[in-house]
Amino acid sequence: MLQRLLDAKDALQETVMDREYKQWMSSFKKTGNKEEGKTVVEVIVVEKFWESVEEVTSVCEPIISLLRLVNGTVPSVGKVYWKMFQIDNGIEQSATLNQVKKTQLKTSINEQWKMLHTELHSVGFVLDPKYRTILQHKNEVMADFHAIVERVLKEMSRHK
Repeated sequence: MLQRLLDAKDALQETVMDREYKQWMSSFKKTGNKEEGKTVVEVIVVEKFWESVEEVTSVCEPIISLLRLVNGTVPSVGKVYWKMFQIDNGIEQSATLNQVKKTQLKTSINEQWKMLHTELHSVGFVLDPKYRTILQHKNEVMADFHAIVERVLKEMSRHK
């Protein structure tokens, strides 16, 4: 919704500055409607509002992308791991967020990730051919992968 608002920014600003719009606004009989209309105009013409919309949109887009991924029909466990990494990295690289907001967002997202993350996300990431060129051996995913392999091997040897 916010992206659509950004897409329509120029048209909205042109509309509230148009002579016909101003005449239409002045035709309202109720003072409350006129005041609401003035508030709308003030918000639409102020650049700070649009900066806020851009900020929220830039932060939410990767999260929405992740939600679409997990709602899809393709195997996504490994892809979730990568998307979470990208979200965290994207927040850090964001030019629109100040450091306090970056820290708050990263803390909130990392708390959710700690709650959601299992070793299977790491294994899915390691086994997904899409990510084979990433230096997986340089982070915790390989430790998780080895833990799962050991667990599976123990189970297999127990059932022999």
